[in-house]
Amino acid sequence: MPDGPWFELFGDVRCTVDGQPVSLPGGKPSLLLGLLLLRAGRPVRPSELIDGLWPEDPPASARALVHTYVSQLRRHLGKAAAIETVANGYRIAVPPENVDVHRLHDAARRDDPTAWAVALGLSAEPLLAGRDVPFVVAEQARVDNVRETLQLRYWQHQVALGQDTGLLPDLKGAVRSEPLREDLVHLLARALGAAARYDDGIAELDAFRRRLGVELGMDPSPAHDELRDQLSRRGADATSRVRLSEQPSEDKGTGVRAAEATTTDRAAVPPVTEADSSATQPEAPRRRSPRRRKVVAVLLLAVILLLGTAWWWPDVGTAPPEALQTPALLRVGPEGDVTLLTDLPADPDEMQVEGSTVWLTSITARTIMSAELGRRNEVSAVGLPDAPVSLAVTESRALVALGFSGTTVTVEDGRLSVPSTPTEGVTGKLLLAAGQGGTWVATVTGEVYAPEGANHQTSPRQVTGLPVRIAEDGQRVWVLTTESLTALPFTGGSAVSALRGEPLDLAVGAGRAWVVTADEHRVWRTDPGTGQVVQTALLPGRPVAVAADVHGGAWVALSQPASVVRLDPATLEPVTTIALPGAPVDLAMKDESLLVAVRPAG
Repeated sequence: MPDGPWFELFGDVRCTVDGQPVSLPGGKPSLLLGLLLLRAGRPVRPSELIDGLWPEDPPASARALVHTYVSQLRRHLGKAAAIETVANGYRIAVPPENVDVHRLHDAARRDDPTAWAVALGLSAEPLLAGRDVPFVVAEQARVDNVRETLQLRYWQHQVALGQDTGLLPDLKGAVRSEPLREDLVHLLARALGAAARYDDGIAELDAFRRRLGVELGMDPSPAHDELRDQLSRRGADATSRVRLSEQPSEDKGTGVRAAEATTTDRAAVPPVTEADSSATQPEAPRRRSPRRRKVVAVLLLAVILLLGTAWWWPDVGTAPPEALQTPALLRVGPEGDVTLLTDLPADPDEMQVEGSTVWLTSITARTIMSAELGRRNEVSAVGLPDAPVSLAVTESRALVALGFSGTTVTVEDGRLSVPSTPTEGVTGKLLLAAGQGGTWVATVTGEVYAPEGANHQTSPRQVTGLPVRIAEDGQRVWVLTTESLTALPFTGGSAVSALRGEPLDLAVGAGRAWVVTADEHRVWRTDPGTGQVVQTALLPGRPVAVAADVHGGAWVALSQPASVVRLDPATLEPVTTIALPGAPVDLAMKDESLLVAVRPAG
């Protein structure tokens, strides 16, 4: 433990100094101390303390009660830790590393399996004894995501070292809890292989394939089959070694066994006679006429052309049914025609397009899917270790931010990378945006990081509010938060525009940014020169997504009624409205066509 006081927030709030416990009050003072320690070293405003202690109906004397509770805590803590009164509230003078919850988040930023194991042990109990107040519930969710990420890293490390002892029960329990997590099943299979239980590992993989087919109607990733083949080969090699070790050894004194075996083998092979030899001579080849060879060549050429055409000729899709029964990817053509490009194995959430590949994430299935335009119903899916919260695609690779742990994974050619932290020292939910120089990252604290090595203004830059969406258009990075839309030019000052209503989605194109918000069902448009919002209009229904087209206009997806509308870039009035056979989730432009990810209505 570090020098000085040590505070524990997992379970009841506890404090020790040099191993000796410090008596602390319970009830509201204990909860207030927990809130201060969650922000160790940083000031907490009185209004935040009041909201934390009385989230629904604070008493008229709330501010005075906070002052009383602080006085009680000061008396109990004594010299162990000082609660300072600062200009904008209270601050507890304790280094974050002296609090167990911060030790957990620090371990998540380090590549240290020992630190992971210690942090997992420290955080086994519920935070602040599981009190049912909003700030505890929110922090517990963040802790759960970090713990899950650390647990996965620790298991991966142990299995890679071949140290399966003690892991199998935990891994089996994890698979029982989340039977559709491909990464957990693969870890279990590898651990079983490390224990030389190859058949059991193969059985787990086969059971997962069946579950995935029954529950989601999809196949595992290519890595699944590769792991199965690897276990099968290792099992066969182990069996061969056992059989060789069981064969009788040669009698080195007389060589009797070797001699007997040689004699027996020779007797078992009949001699080859002259008649047999002549019978085995190959028949002389028959000469084909030139005309026949020409006919065969023409037929072969026709078959090759037919197969080649079937391979490259794009499947333009089919007319969709009146009501979709499964998730799907639709195309709205320039003339307003709607076609069904492909069914999807899971409910989509976010969509990105690069070249001819469409990438879609699914939060409920913890999956990323990819579909090739022109290849109907050829959709591959890769399981993710956590729920995807943001997606960026560049250079045929998908970068996915996971949960609230501040980690990402890369998916390329059906393979999932080991989780990584794209921005050193950052934890919590991340938002990603692909740019010309790499990937932009926005954090829950409003920090915006430029791509590594990019020649832009000093990174990070700060925006106000909780980021909701981030996008880049080659000249600016746009950040949509709960309070505003901020345009950050690569050099120079920012442009901030206030918005009304709950922000839902952001799209950029032709130098403009488009935003849709709930409440009043509004769309907002910026000026290409200043980056400021200059126009807003009401929409004919509740928006869910927006996409900027190549002509300076925008498409907006509406949930009620299920449709997409194209907006005039000058007036923002709907010029085209197209009904959809399912509920739209996200939009993306592909040349002149609009791609729509939909779920079954209702």
